Amino acid sequence: MNFLSSLIATAMSTDSAAETTATSAATRSVGVGNWPIVKQLAILFGFVMQGIFIVLAKMNIYSVAVYIVLFTVITRILLFPLQIMQQKSMKLQNYIQPELTALQKKYAGRRDQASMLAMQEEQRAINEKYGVSTMSGCLISFIQLPIIFALYPVIYNLSGYVPQIAEIEANNPELFTKMYQFMGLSLLNNPTFRKPLSVLIPVFAGLFQFLSSKLMMTRNDNGKKANKGDDIASSMNSMMYTMPLVSVVFCFSFPMFIGFYWVVQSVVMVIQQIVINQFMKNVTVEDLIKANLEKQNKKRAKQGLPPLNDKAKMNTRTINSSNAVANNRSARSSSASGMSAEERERKVKESTEYYGRQAAAGSITAKANMVRAYDEKKNRKK
Repeated sequence: MNFLSSLIATAMSTDSAAETTATSAATRSVGVGNWPIVKQLAILFGFVMQGIFIVLAKMNIYSVAVYIVLFTVITRILLFPLQIMQQKSMKLQNYIQPELTALQKKYAGRRDQASMLAMQEEQRAINEKYGVSTMSGCLISFIQLPIIFALYPVIYNLSGYVPQIAEIEANNPELFTKMYQFMGLSLLNNPTFRKPLSVLIPVFAGLFQFLSSKLMMTRNDNGKKANKGDDIASSMNSMMYTMPLVSVVFCFSFPMFIGFYWVVQSVVMVIQQIVINQFMKNVTVEDLIKANLEKQNKKRAKQGLPPLNDKAKMNTRTINSSNAVANNRSARSSSASGMSAEERERKVKESTEYYGRQAAAGSITAKANMVRAYDEKKNRKK
């Protein structure tokens, strides 16, 4: 939000010469400087807004409120596929999270190299089992960020991105002022309590943003609330309540057409989220896992690598082989020290019982811990 505020503040500080140079491409990048990707996207969205203006002008419709509504609907439709991808990723992450949380608890407080390597191996195995990547969810968000940041300069500086509006502003101030009228309010002004109707814009902005977040986060596949022990879920729950409040303050700080855009965008997102929630009811976790594995295995096949499942079995065989070698070395060491077979068996049993409480019996980690514990006890006696 701070970055977004600075983005719009940059747009506010643009000099008037840039705003009135209607025909140059530089004018259409007002407010984004030389930011890579964002600048090009802002220019592209400027052309979209310009197209909306041309069509509505032929119908003798000159209303910034109408421009904003149509612009928001079009851009949210463009973002809709990414939103579905994000929801699928969140659904699968919610399904996997209990296993990851249990893994973290299993290795809590254990910072030795062997434990860290074992934890990484088990975490990798969990990801491979579901065909997911630790960066998959973040990647979708990173793709959306430059698109979202490119929208606001276009809304704030219509004169800079739509040459026809710049001409109206210069040659017909009366029409320009009329374009920003909405329900008796001038969208060029900030909300003020002296005009109670204007206060509804910040209130609705916060309300609909909260509803959108609530629809996205309230339920998982089993109809249960998010795991309260999950740090990520707790953080997102906090944002669900704090971000709408920040939006209210934000809307009071800028002209009402910015808040109006915020309201329209949140309303469209609420509608989209309702549609997505209905769609996701028919998408099972098994379908997502199957699709992920197929996608990953196609990439691996092109690289000449075995499928994920085969690779996981191969790794297991390799680890078991390493454990067998370690056990043989331990046996030879016991024989050399004069320890009887009965005594060695007793000590192995003690190590197994002790470390078995921290790892599943028969697991790779339990076997590795057993060998390590035996060696540590032997070294302490020397």
